[in-house]
Amino acid sequence: MEYLTDTAPALDRTQISALLELAVDTAQRAGSIAEQSRRRGVDVAATKANDLDIVTRADLDAETLIKETILAQRPEDGFLGEETDEVLGSDGLTWLVDPIDGTVNYLYAEPSYAVSIAAYLGSVPVVGVVYSPALDELWSASHGGGASLNGVGFRTRRSASPAQPLLGTVFDYTPELRGRQLQRLADAAQVIRDVRVSGSTALDLCRVAAGRLDVFCTDSVHWWDVAAGVLIAREAGCRTWARQDPESGRVHCVVSNPAVSEQLVSSLGYAVVPAH
Repeated sequence: MEYLTDTAPALDRTQISALLELAVDTAQRAGSIAEQSRRRGVDVAATKANDLDIVTRADLDAETLIKETILAQRPEDGFLGEETDEVLGSDGLTWLVDPIDGTVNYLYAEPSYAVSIAAYLGSVPVVGVVYSPALDELWSASHGGGASLNGVGFRTRRSASPAQPLLGTVFDYTPELRGRQLQRLADAAQVIRDVRVSGSTALDLCRVAAGRLDVFCTDSVHWWDVAAGVLIAREAGCRTWARQDPESGRVHCVVSNPAVSEQLVSSLGYAVVPAH
């Protein structure tokens, strides 16, 4: 799958607005569950690839709420979430959901975590919502409708240092891939101002959208991690690239401030960006 941005979804503005309203309301409800659970104490329910890659009870509870809420209202839609079984829809619309993006932050009571919900019609993004209850930030966007933060529309601020961008990234939990990522970061050290690793891909994409980061690069995530954030960044005025590697299944995603040259971004070593 490749993220498509230049094709308009075959939906009218009323339909898109209804989808966005559903996504916002559901994200806020799931975020409330997550934040209440965090304050009571985080319960690790399971691990995935290794002991570093955890699933909390709140991940499962929040995704269950999201899934049941959306499919109760839209039973013909598909659903692809991080923690539960995929549901194949019949109308071409699929919801991509990460109930808690930034689970390690959540485990450590660090506030940079978020609920991420997006709806795609095929490979075309329709709506995206990233909600961080601990930071009180609700990011949202719809295709052709612009991006907003807490209900106020915004555009990406021009980078303060486009020739030396502030870079955000995320590390994989697999030691071999993490080693390659660290080497790539070392190679990029000559052209970037500094690097930030916040632990939440969804929030970092929104930070690029707002101009708090200049570039975000990753090659170790899944569609549910980036589906909402890339639309928010695109609608705010950023350049966005995302595609899935057919062999590994991992998603390569790069989002950049429009003032940073594509040549500089492509020099960072992420194949998803066109070479110059």
